[in-house]
Amino acid sequence: MRVLELARREGESSPAGYRMAAAMALKKALAGARPLLLEPIMWLEITVPDDFVGEVVGLLGAKYAKIENLFDRSGQKIIQALAPLSPLFGFSTELRSATQGRAGFVMKFSRFDALD
Repeated sequence: MRVLELARREGESSPAGYRMAAAMALKKALAGARPLLLEPIMWLEITVPDDFVGEVVGLLGAKYAKIENLFDRSGQKIIQALAPLSPLFGFSTELRSATQGRAGFVMKFSRFDALD
């Protein structure tokens, strides 16, 4: 829906009236549109020594992550997971603390999911 023109009537039209009409139209349009709130889902790849795999898996569980894959590479465990972005703020510090600074990770955007 687009507004292409507004009729101006002397004594009846005002900028405040136009703003109020626009706000009411927007409110009605949004109610009919059924908007959906999306959250970014991040892909994580964590490299960790065998001794700390349990701690990292527990940390990922606390971050609502879904572990997709776990395998060995050059004597280290690689954990691949998907997690929502918002709980991951501060993850780097928590990962270093949980692994005595021996783990590293890569994080990149994967997709958007609808928030329930």
